[in-house]
Amino acid sequence: MSDNPSTREILRHLASRPGHDEVKADFRQLLVEEFGVELGALEFERRVPEVRGRLDALIGRTVFEAKSDLDKEWADVERRMPDYLADRERKEGQRFVGVASDGLKWAVFELAAGKLVMVKRTLLDVERASKFLA
Repeated sequence: MSDNPSTREILRHLASRPGHDEVKADFRQLLVEEFGVELGALEFERRVPEVRGRLDALIGRTVFEAKSDLDKEWADVERRMPDYLADRERKEGQRFVGVASDGLKWAVFELAAGKLVMVKRTLLDVERASKFLA
């Protein structure tokens, strides 16, 4: 597990599936405290009018979607994530990765030939935090 007590607490809270807004807040705090990301580099609730939606968070070349229950909201992820990724890739001319999470369950996506492909799906195991953070 991470040596940072604050990181351990954030991970415990995330693993409890705390709800949409708290997943976003915990994710932001994790990026700042554990990975040293500057708050100015994080963009939350970015409107994407072209796809009639709003990105929960944009961090570098990663689109983050927070969910209350990833299993129940899976169809929404499959419907929106391809558009979010395509929009960012079209505007930036670079590849983007999508992450959807309810805090406990995490899924990582990319676009391949215009289709959404899941790269990885994992559960946050607080007892194996180092592996998760890696």
